[in-house]
Amino acid sequence: MLLEYLIASAIGFAGMLGILQFAAEITTLHQHIIQTHAAAAVLREWSALAHMMGDAHAALDFCSGPLRSQLADTCQTLADRLKHLFDHRVEITSGGVFRLTWRDTHGHQLSAQLASTLH
Repeated sequence: MLLEYLIASAIGFAGMLGILQFAAEITTLHQHIIQTHAAAAVLREWSALAHMMGDAHAALDFCSGPLRSQLADTCQTLADRLKHLFDHRVEITSGGVFRLTWRDTHGHQLSAQLASTLH
């Protein structure tokens, strides 16, 4: 009887550890989805600003410049979404592609890119 109790306890304990691992993986996946969607939204906003302004480099500096008040909501949205992307960096490649890189919660570097609509 004691042996059966110990086996049942071990199986129950293993099951609880499995559920804990599953919950941790769901949390990691949730964070990854939030970061990916935030990055995509930021890239779309910057691409739209670049299209509106006619210059991709000016779009990157727009929210820190004197014209910030004209589109304060857009700049606030960008700032709010960038809070989810730790150690982020935005650059424009020679082909006019916006590239956003950041680190996830495990320290892995992730990146997303979007071609500018400027021709």
